[in-house]
Amino acid sequence: MRLLQTIGWCLLACFGLIESTFAQKLTLYQDGDKWGYKNAKKEIVIAAKYEAAGSFGSEGIAIVKDKGKFGYINTKGEVFVSLVYQKIDIFKEGLARAKREGKWGFVNKEGKEVVSFVYDGVGNFGSEGIAIATKAYRYGFINTEGKEIVPVIYDELKRFKEGGAKILQGNKWGYVNIEGKIITEIKYDEAHPIIDGVAMVKLGNKYGYVDLEGTELTPFKYDYAAMGFYDNRAVVRVGDKWGYIDKTGREVIPLKYDQATFFVNGLGMVERGGYYGFVNTKGQEVISCVYEVAIPFQDGLAVVQKCGRRGYINTKGEVVIDLNYKEAFSFFDGIAVVKKEDKYAYIDKTGKNITAFKYDDAASFYVGLDLVRVQVDGKWGYLNKKGEETIALQYEAVETFRDGLAGVKLNDKWGYINSSNKLIVAIEYEELNSFFDKGWAMVTRDGVERFVNKTGWEVTHQGTIGLLLLRANGKYGYINKQGEIVISVQYEAVENFKNNEAKVQLNGVWFYINTKGECIRNCPK
Repeated sequence: MRLLQTIGWCLLACFGLIESTFAQKLTLYQDGDKWGYKNAKKEIVIAAKYEAAGSFGSEGIAIVKDKGKFGYINTKGEVFVSLVYQKIDIFKEGLARAKREGKWGFVNKEGKEVVSFVYDGVGNFGSEGIAIATKAYRYGFINTEGKEIVPVIYDELKRFKEGGAKILQGNKWGYVNIEGKIITEIKYDEAHPIIDGVAMVKLGNKYGYVDLEGTELTPFKYDYAAMGFYDNRAVVRVGDKWGYIDKTGREVIPLKYDQATFFVNGLGMVERGGYYGFVNTKGQEVISCVYEVAIPFQDGLAVVQKCGRRGYINTKGEVVIDLNYKEAFSFFDGIAVVKKEDKYAYIDKTGKNITAFKYDDAASFYVGLDLVRVQVDGKWGYLNKKGEETIALQYEAVETFRDGLAGVKLNDKWGYINSSNKLIVAIEYEELNSFFDKGWAMVTRDGVERFVNKTGWEVTHQGTIGLLLLRANGKYGYINKQGEIVISVQYEAVENFKNNEAKVQLNGVWFYINTKGECIRNCPK
């Protein structure tokens, strides 16, 4: 299934459905082609005089547009950011970026322009009070007072992380700190994010490491170097031999292995001569390289294989679950998936079966999952940690549960169920996507992209009329930009609005309504 498309996000955002609640003190109303605001009693508080208007948020401010220009008003209708901007953004960290006469800058909540409008583009300020700015295809950093702490002269740069940011000049990279000081020479062919005070860089065709002081911690001799350190160890390779260094750049485990992985539970998995074992942070092979296959430790145990059969060892190298499985997967929350012959089952950390070997496919209990997908004879359902099939194997396909909901497929259509197998979103969609952080998911029905929420509401864009078509419990109505129902959810069928009127069906009778829900033609008697 497709990922959520950017256009879908924009569509939904424009109609205000990503607000945390639908209710606002003041709500939008439309009079002709102008917008204004009413209170909860439907009394006009701010007359309809704007070409476009946004919702009032928790701070009691809203973006409005008049004569092609944007600004801000408060709930009294008072303009506190003049309507002189071609574009204006929401306030973040007390500032809003805006565009005037083709250039970008920032205004504060007093309407004062605190960052001059001289930039071709600006990013939002982060928690450190720094934003990216660009002029003539060059980049730099500015602070909230408008000072260029890093001159706008670089070809590319990345946001700050751990007090340092990557900068590109020509085709070479370097680093700058949060005070704007260049902390390394701009000479590297690759530069990677700073992690725990250290960054992996490339000079020529070799890798090494630098710290936040600009010190080169290692010689540039590595053909591979890991981006991060685990247990103060990073994997490196010269030629075809692997080993480990610490954060001082010292090779603490000699480069003598055919393969090496990052440390987990104080142990790193290594390969020598086609066989796998584990070393500790001192470089001691605490588990000899005797296994045909090994998977790094998870939940205190590691999968290993000898003579084509798999089982589990502990961090002492002791076999705690015999090597008698055709396949074995890592433990999560004390449960693992294993396979004998052609069927899967679940076991606990003592090797005791939680289920019989009956599944054709089975998913692991990854962190946070209480139900996992299982399949028999092409039918899918869900299993809990006790081995109980709490949702019967009945679906053609299923997805992993996220935030209490999972996508399921039946008769070639998709919908959503909860962990009790209650249908939340009807199984009638050709495609569906995961819910994003505001509780909406993009779906496709009858070839049209729509949105559903976690109560089963479905909304569809209705052009430029300022309304969304709402379907709930098999009936249709319309909501405004705040998500408020403005045309009752009562119709059996509807057609799209055209020229500010729509054809609707009620009690089997078709007639026409306007954007206020009033019957205007063929009205039922």
